[in-house]
Amino acid sequence: MAGFLDTLLRLLGQGFFFLYNTIGFHNFGLTIIFFTVITKLILLPLTLKSMKSTQEMNALQPEVKRIQEKYKNDKEKQNQEIQKLYKDNNVSCMGGCLPMLLQFPILIALYSVLRRPLTLVVGKSEEVVMNMVNSLPETLQKFVLYTQNTETIDKVSQINELKLIDALSNNPEYLNSSIGAGDLINLNFLGLDLGKVPSINPSVIFGPEIGTYLPLLLIPIVGVILTVISQKLMTPPAPKVDDKKKDEKNPMGGMNNMMKYMIPGMTLYFSFVLPASMGLYWSCTYAFQIAQQLVINKRKKEKAEAEKQKQLQGAGTDTKKKPEGGNK
Repeated sequence: MAGFLDTLLRLLGQGFFFLYNTIGFHNFGLTIIFFTVITKLILLPLTLKSMKSTQEMNALQPEVKRIQEKYKNDKEKQNQEIQKLYKDNNVSCMGGCLPMLLQFPILIALYSVLRRPLTLVVGKSEEVVMNMVNSLPETLQKFVLYTQNTETIDKVSQINELKLIDALSNNPEYLNSSIGAGDLINLNFLGLDLGKVPSINPSVIFGPEIGTYLPLLLIPIVGVILTVISQKLMTPPAPKVDDKKKDEKNPMGGMNNMMKYMIPGMTLYFSFVLPASMGLYWSCTYAFQIAQQLVINKRKKEKAEAEKQKQLQGAGTDTKKKPEGGNK
């Protein structure tokens, strides 16, 4: 299983490296943007299906609420009737969650690739990377390792490859034939070091590397703003119900409220614990979703206006055909 997963990660890394060397123009940030767009386009049919399923479920919420009130003392019967309602209307409860569920494996795989650019993107063997680290002086070894133990470096998982690229970029005298200057991925994007992790520590932000860490705050700020806008655009309007307490016993309303705060919170948290490259991917994902939703909303509006005009024209035709009366 581990070998299969490693093969998939290497294939993803090779695809990422192809984008980096072609349309990415050897720019790490541009490559992440193109990767995001391609991934979202591949998932677009599922996303549209998910949105349709969510709208259908939302439209059924008044009926769901009536079932809940009718069988409020019989939870088993209540669940049976709700499932029957969804089945009769060809609505899948999982349909609205599928694209989100698919994004998590992609997110995890991409994180693995972005934190191991030398082995999974450039394609260097683990042995070559470990030999390179072992050839560095102890101070640099400690810098590039997740632990401070430099006695035995026998696993590539001990090595922070992003820091290794940083160390070799700043100390080119340690480059050799196994890992040369051409193998070092350029992690800079618009002045941002995508290999660094944004920090909330003032001593780090305003410390010796203020020029690195202060601009990196743009990543979580922009990410959260885009997430909030995306959530607002994609959250369907609450159905009109008789009860003033709209969210009470309304699973869709409760879920929407939960997601409204949970997803921006997750974006903020992960932006400060993962490399900025992942924050850029997250921001690009929600920027795409905003553009996608704006296009969908525009098409819906145009379709609704066209239907309205068609109905008005039909009503006008019926009026003309209607006899004026019985007086002759």
